[in-house]
Amino acid sequence: MRGGASINLPLPGSSGGSHHTDPTFSPFSRAGRKLGLVVLVALLIVYSLTRSGSGSVEGGLAQRREEEVGGLKEVGEVYPEEKEREEEVVDYRRPTPDEDDDEEERPSTSSGGSLSKTLLAKDGTTFTSYLDYHFPLTSPSQPAPHLWLTLSDGHWATTGTHALHTFVQRLNSEREAAGRGDGRRTELVVLCLDEGCVRNCEERGVYAYGGYQFTRPEKILVATWPKLAGLIEVLKHRDVFFVDSDVAFKYDPYPYMEKYMKTHDLIAQENEAFDHFNTGWMWMKKSAVTSEAWNQVLKRDLKKVSRDQNNFNEILGTTELRHCDPSDCLSPTSRLPLKMDFTALNGLKVHILDAGVFRSHHFEVDLPMTQRHESVSLHMTCGDDALTKEYVSKAQGFWGDVKGYYADPPKLLTIDHLSGNRTALIQKMKILLMAAHYTSRALLPPSHATFTDLPPLDSSGNPTIPVRHIFSSFPLPHLQSALGVKIVEPSYPSLASQFLVGASVLGKGRRRKDEGWWRGSEEERVGLALEMHEVAELDMRHVRSFAELHSLLSSPSFSTARTIRLMNLDVSPNSKLSTPTNWAHWTMPTTLSNVKPCYRVWDPPSCEAICRFEGRREVTVPEGEGWEALERVLSRKEKWEVKEMEERVKNREGKERVGLMLEDQEAEEEEDAVEEEAVAEFGHLEQEKGGGKKGGWEKVYD
Repeated sequence: MRGGASINLPLPGSSGGSHHTDPTFSPFSRAGRKLGLVVLVALLIVYSLTRSGSGSVEGGLAQRREEEVGGLKEVGEVYPEEKEREEEVVDYRRPTPDEDDDEEERPSTSSGGSLSKTLLAKDGTTFTSYLDYHFPLTSPSQPAPHLWLTLSDGHWATTGTHALHTFVQRLNSEREAAGRGDGRRTELVVLCLDEGCVRNCEERGVYAYGGYQFTRPEKILVATWPKLAGLIEVLKHRDVFFVDSDVAFKYDPYPYMEKYMKTHDLIAQENEAFDHFNTGWMWMKKSAVTSEAWNQVLKRDLKKVSRDQNNFNEILGTTELRHCDPSDCLSPTSRLPLKMDFTALNGLKVHILDAGVFRSHHFEVDLPMTQRHESVSLHMTCGDDALTKEYVSKAQGFWGDVKGYYADPPKLLTIDHLSGNRTALIQKMKILLMAAHYTSRALLPPSHATFTDLPPLDSSGNPTIPVRHIFSSFPLPHLQSALGVKIVEPSYPSLASQFLVGASVLGKGRRRKDEGWWRGSEEERVGLALEMHEVAELDMRHVRSFAELHSLLSSPSFSTARTIRLMNLDVSPNSKLSTPTNWAHWTMPTTLSNVKPCYRVWDPPSCEAICRFEGRREVTVPEGEGWEALERVLSRKEKWEVKEMEERVKNREGKERVGLMLEDQEAEEEEDAVEEEAVAEFGHLEQEKGGGKKGGWEKVYD
């Protein structure tokens, strides 16, 4: 304003950009000063608003990015759909009691704060933010890893999920040592269904995110929501492997998948059931189309509760690909295997994996012709329950060194074979469990059991097969859980020795090259592997009671053996006198009263009936009837011992009575001898005067 400069301001009522130029107006006049003050105040207000507004804009951009990337804050951002859809679901990001209703007070996903490896995410932190923090897509030092997502609850986090984590760690170590791959690691991230899962994953050092349990719409199943929400969110920005926690791996899967990852959008496992492929093991390339396919699954689930696998296959149109031409069909119900390569209805290019390489448990029933010698993984589909799934995975050789399972092998107790009628097999199993418990050994069962008293026909009218897998003969994992006796798989010695000699997960016949996986020397490791095949045999024909069996098992000749095998348990002793001492007559504790074969064992196992139960799927121990103290068990006498003791007592009492009779007879004989000596010595006897015999003969002395 120096130099008498004037300010030309538009006046109200002036048009366009014209200005009023009254020469009498001066900024130094009263009116000018007044107007200048007004302008100054206005400028200050604008400046203040601009400063505060910029902060709001920055916050708004951060929130907008959170909505666009995370995809879980506002329904409209993730699922921009018709009014019909909006009416069904208004907002499924419901605040929990621990959260503030004001979204702005929640930590921003772009705040740069630290996020722990296991995150419950009650504060609303999105899954994308969690992944971006731990596995940034733009890291200059390391390429983004192969991301494996899985679901888990508190129990599975300690079993199948832990086994997956163990395999992934070993896979990374071996691939890096062998120089295999493009340097990308594999990272397993668990989508937790409950807080127990988050805790257990934290204890095991597993990446875990638990935020989806607080955002689930009521119509969506607990175990479905994290999978749907996670895939919709992540597939916009990352390629994803999804793997169920009941999938167990033996070898590296990448050599069977990498070439298709360059040419296809989706790679999945064959299912051969319900016209679907299996969504429990698949790889998906990031794209809006793939993400939207899972969005469509969500929309269907909100209208009608169903399995995500069913809906996803319907969206892709896999059912139609299995129908065969009527002229080629063997029967009206014939179906074709799913095509190895096809383009789905939504345009995704799909490759289906070899069913023999990526195998499912139910192929045991549905695809008996499937080859097994090249199997990389085993998916325990429809496998009864969690305990059974884990045990069958171990029995088929698909388990890892979880918590030193193979690195620290226990001493074992086994039997040469398990055969007989059901009563005999129950007694044998009780003896094995009892002996294993009281000698602190793990039970190593045979691979099969033979029942000799099954009905000739099963429930379907087919001839009964008397031989069953051991896990379809007795509920072994449930017995282990109830009784506290460790029960390993039949092939445990072989699998443990393979691990100890360094068999590699990179392929058959290979040895691992990574270092630091064993705690001691190579000599100790190989020695332990050899020891797994050393067996001491104990002939049961000479054992008359559990006390005698325990004494033998605890003796120096047997107690140091890695494995003890009970032999001839089905051969009765030769001596007739010792027949009652046979193991079949031994008294078993009430702790084992509920040990019995699988229900309806004469019916063949099926997809969801590996081992049937009558009622609840559990083995119980009678209340207050846990394992007794060993001293009390050993002091208990068998029936034959009690009977023998009774006979001994009777014999002793009889001998005592005979002895008394002999003593009386000897006394009388001594008296007679004395009389005869008296007659011989004195030569005559005289009757007492008065006639008759009054007191017998009297001695007369000259």
